Amino acid sequence: MFVSALRFEPRELKLFTRSQIPAVLRTRVGNSDVIDPLPFMAAASVLPMRANNYVVEELIDWSNIPEDPIFQLVFPQPGECAEHCVTFCRSKLLELVKTLQGGQRGVHRLMSSEQRPEGKEKSNISLGKSRKSTG
Repeated sequence: MFVSALRFEPRELKLFTRSQIPAVLRTRVGNSDVIDPLPFMAAASVLPMRANNYVVEELIDWSNIPEDPIFQLVFPQPGECAEHCVTFCRSKLLELVKTLQGGQRGVHRLMSSEQRPEGKEKSNISLGKSRKSTG
């Protein structure tokens, strides 16, 4: 029969999320002058991003980036978020990269410089079991 003549080899499922955006773009597009991964990572910090290897390897036309419609559907587009959100996320991502390049001292500095929103320290207080702990 015709159906039995078709043989498909199963693929290993791989999932791609925000953290793999730079690697996927570098592998598929190559030249970072063509497309900067940072705005896409910033948009993916606000909007969800998840793709499997079939979509990335077979459905996206990587010669037509960023205009490819499947690429636009799968990878969060910077234009889908408010510009101030993308700018903020981009600056935080750059700060994180610089911190990680600075080693353990940089990570400690980043953690100690975390600022809490105004009034959050007072409202984040646990009053359980006769011990007050601040948040």
